[in-house]
Amino acid sequence: MRSRSLYMALGVVGLFGSGLLGCSGDDPAQDPAPVPTEGLAAPPEGAGIQLELGRTVPSGQETHFCRHYVLPEGADFEVSRLEHTYSPGTHHLIAYRTSLTAAEVTPDVFECGDIPGAFVYSTQFATGESSYPPGVGMRFKSGEVIRLESHFVNTTDGDLDGSLRMNLWFAKTPLTTEAGSFFLYDRDIVIPPRGAFTARMHCEIPEDIQVLFLAPHTHARGVALRAWITGGDLESPQDLVTSAGYGDLETRTFADPIAIKAGQAIDFECDYQNESAETVVEGPSKGDNEMCLILGGYYPRLDTAGEWCTLAGSGPVHEGTKTCAQALQCTGTAETPVDAEVCFFDVCPASSRAINDFTNCAFNHCSDVCPFSDECQACATENCVPEFVACQQSTCE
Repeated sequence: MRSRSLYMALGVVGLFGSGLLGCSGDDPAQDPAPVPTEGLAAPPEGAGIQLELGRTVPSGQETHFCRHYVLPEGADFEVSRLEHTYSPGTHHLIAYRTSLTAAEVTPDVFECGDIPGAFVYSTQFATGESSYPPGVGMRFKSGEVIRLESHFVNTTDGDLDGSLRMNLWFAKTPLTTEAGSFFLYDRDIVIPPRGAFTARMHCEIPEDIQVLFLAPHTHARGVALRAWITGGDLESPQDLVTSAGYGDLETRTFADPIAIKAGQAIDFECDYQNESAETVVEGPSKGDNEMCLILGGYYPRLDTAGEWCTLAGSGPVHEGTKTCAQALQCTGTAETPVDAEVCFFDVCPASSRAINDFTNCAFNHCSDVCPFSDECQACATENCVPEFVACQQSTCE
């Protein structure tokens, strides 16, 4: 339990380390990967590329599976539109950038759950696309390695072929601005048995950006999500997204981009109603966990910490009783992932920034070696000394 507790002490839980709480069931058989037999056609030669991923998922299993792709080599290229289709049973599709080289990649489909790099594309609907204004899009390097991930839930009585396709359409004219992808995720959620709860999140925006589209996301206990812009010269919060929760998760595409200025923030909150007799915490399982998440597209692209709400000053809003140091100590003796999540959840308002700054720093610097490497604690100790000291010194007064 120590390594898991340390991982949670780094704030890298749920989608930040979904190997902890997701990927339930046995490893599916490594049969030849099924691919869609119909649906999304590949772009014509020279107009774009198609990536595909598939696996047979046994009855009753929930799993995350991935595959790496080496993008065309020879020259860098630019993309102005992305589109996808996936098979029934898929909960979401995510495409990530990675730091891998072509020599490190195999065509194998494998169990996954970590976040290897910045987001390229994410969706929770069977078909869809992201299109950018003229001159705006994504840039990729020659031979860059992309990871495709499918979160698949098979609730049927038989095996299912989980499959997806994604097209990257080349820009017809050179881009002037690179676009980015938001992944704003609240990692501290604890919903009491047969009770209600509201999770709140604050995400600093370090540079001027234009928001093109946003997608709210909760699981089945989510009954509302609200997001707004705060700070800067705003006299009052500016509404950004409102959702009725699960069942109302369509992407909101704005007729005109919404401007957010440097120094402003995206604040959001999710309401939950838990009818079960179990405490529910954040995490990737569609049935067992919850999420409070905003995905989206914007430009110009920020550094990864800005895209993931892991800048200093960003993070969950806490209303508990523990100091930052007490919360970290609590996770060290936690017996279950739920117990450890409660430790983080129970941080007092005056220590909220301290716990967020430490866990953000650890995630930004150490996600490649945590949680199960012996290098995890050493990495956090080396890279986050000021944040750790501030955590130990913070109080609830």
